[in-house]
Amino acid sequence: MHSVTITGLSRIAKPKANAGGSIILAWFNVEANGFALIDCALVRTPKNGITVWPPKLEGPDSFRRSISFADCSLRHAVMEKAREAYRAMGGTDAEWIPRGPGGSIVRVSVVRRDPQDSDADGLARFLSA
Repeated sequence: MHSVTITGLSRIAKPKANAGGSIILAWFNVEANGFALIDCALVRTPKNGITVWPPKLEGPDSFRRSISFADCSLRHAVMEKAREAYRAMGGTDAEWIPRGPGGSIVRVSVVRRDPQDSDADGLARFLSA
């Protein structure tokens, strides 16, 4: 189990794709397993997934001093906490969007029915493609 706390988050007002197709949705600070990381990024990937980037170090020796996540479960825990904070601040773009055959985005709509019309097992909503 990881100890992850988002200590600050700033949403990007009008996020735009970079040259590689990634879109930074927010900048955030996090404390994770005893480390404090400042200026991480919550990112929508070119394939419409969600990930986090650790802080980018600048300078001539940045390749020697880089930060990365060695534990994929820690990266995932940080992403989940950052996504929760992003949503709490009104962000709506941090959902994974599934892709169908050929790379097209699959549209999923939620149909809500009157609870009185629910099925015998009590389901009141259905997904349709």
